[in-house]
Amino acid sequence: MKGMILAAGLGTRMGPISRYMAKPAVPFLGVPMIERSVEVLMRAGIEEIIVNTHHLPETVHAVLGDGSHKGIKISYSHEDPILGTGGGIGKVRTFFGEETFVVINSDVLIGIDARQAIESHKRSGAVTTLALRPDPENRYGKVLLDADGIIRQIEGSPAELADVPADWRADLMFAGLHVIEPRWFDFAPPREVYDSVRDVYSAMIAAGEKINGFVFQGRWIDIGSARRLLDATSRLLPEQGGNIIPDPGAVEGSAAERCVLHEGVRVGRNCRLRDVVFLGEADVGENCNLDSSIVCPGARIRRDSSVSEAIIAGNEVFKLSDLRD
Repeated sequence: MKGMILAAGLGTRMGPISRYMAKPAVPFLGVPMIERSVEVLMRAGIEEIIVNTHHLPETVHAVLGDGSHKGIKISYSHEDPILGTGGGIGKVRTFFGEETFVVINSDVLIGIDARQAIESHKRSGAVTTLALRPDPENRYGKVLLDADGIIRQIEGSPAELADVPADWRADLMFAGLHVIEPRWFDFAPPREVYDSVRDVYSAMIAAGEKINGFVFQGRWIDIGSARRLLDATSRLLPEQGGNIIPDPGAVEGSAAERCVLHEGVRVGRNCRLRDVVFLGEADVGENCNLDSSIVCPGARIRRDSSVSEAIIAGNEVFKLSDLRD
């Protein structure tokens, strides 16, 4: 079985971080996010993956290469312009042949056993299976699932559904993993740029086609913005021992709490770092106080600096409150 990772976004919610790397190449707890998507697919037995790219594709290539170091075959589909979550899949139609395939996003941490999703898909006989998880606050777009596990509405499409039967679930969201049959392409619009949900899945539902819902309870974290990257890091770092510091000598004479350092980071003496994520090599002068911030590769922070709730890029400081979440 083959897989695809959607990685062609511009990463605008990452702010100045996207000057240095594509969003899927941004490390989370020391591991580039796209590597975690690769691991989900590999654990499901997938042996060949295609990745679509657009912004700074070389940073994605640098992370994954041809996949040989991980024991998997990886190829790339570059898009210019971006073709959308559906059009990107459509562009590589021939890659999948006539077999079932799996598509996954690259900017979420998803604790799912994709093998179970594939098995559910095979049992269902559906054209597509979407991985779903509870979203009681309806933050990410509601999915309606009927009593038989069939998706009847997704993100408001089709809109004609008004009354929801009592035995349907209305507390679910799409978690970013699809299991797809080649007949999916029969519902794609005759253009290059389109969206998988608004265009393809809406058309399927309207035509009475079966879209299976696989509900899982595992961890799911959106890491699509700088703020969410910081929040998720602080939340999960205790599982990693409280800090990730490749070279403990880098912070000798200073204090670091809930921080992720990168190789090549140098921190002067008498600094206090709390909830700080370094994305590459950087220099921090003496007597600095950094709190709830992200430091981009190559940053040089002058001694006696105090920075909070910000992204440090080069010699510039960008407040997180000014960026879209």
